[in-house]
Amino acid sequence: MKSIITILSLLIAISLFGSDTDYPVFDKIGSTSSIKSSNKYRGSILNYNVSFGVGTYNAVGDLKDNKRLYTIEFQSTVIYNLDETYSLRSGIRLSTKGYRVKTDAEAYSQAYKNKFQYLIIPVLAQINVGFSDYIYVHAGPYFGILLNATRTGTFTNDGQSGEFEIDEKIDGLKKLDYGLDFGFGFQIPLLERARKTSFSLIADFDYHAGLSHVFETTNFEIKNRGLGLQVGIRITP
Repeated sequence: MKSIITILSLLIAISLFGSDTDYPVFDKIGSTSSIKSSNKYRGSILNYNVSFGVGTYNAVGDLKDNKRLYTIEFQSTVIYNLDETYSLRSGIRLSTKGYRVKTDAEAYSQAYKNKFQYLIIPVLAQINVGFSDYIYVHAGPYFGILLNATRTGTFTNDGQSGEFEIDEKIDGLKKLDYGLDFGFGFQIPLLERARKTSFSLIADFDYHAGLSHVFETTNFEIKNRGLGLQVGIRITP
């Protein structure tokens, strides 16, 4: 968590530089011209992101022997540009959170994954911090709706002489997950044209800090934690 805050602080410091820098704009493949880069010039106060990525999640709280779970995520984002520096962003993210557990005892061992599938709706503020709007930071709350929860894996019991599959639905989970997102990202223009639809390659790195307990019971309290890396395309009409 401290490392994320340090990176965000360094990026914000970059905002002292590069705000009036000229950058090349690609009017067509193989031809460039230099303009002062800004969201206003790019023709729209709205941007649209479509991205895929990987997430690594775990849980904190009343747990032992838990390990990280690696998942694939999909995200669609709408960015509303208030001006050249400040924006609001929201959308949907399909995310599988959870954790892995592996325990070994003399007569019993198990290895399983608890997966919590959510539809996440973030509501974030974004600041373009340097080199025009090519580098940005964002932060704000998120709200998640539980779609499904499963446990899969194996266990071995010497008393029953064999290995057995675990494949069951997990009950007793809260339907709403909420927390805070912190992150930064950058974009690289692929095809940038005045008064026409432009495309950029984007990459976002986020830390997801769950604030709500995953289970309804107070006898077993855990919260979701995770990191996400998203790569995709930004469309500017």
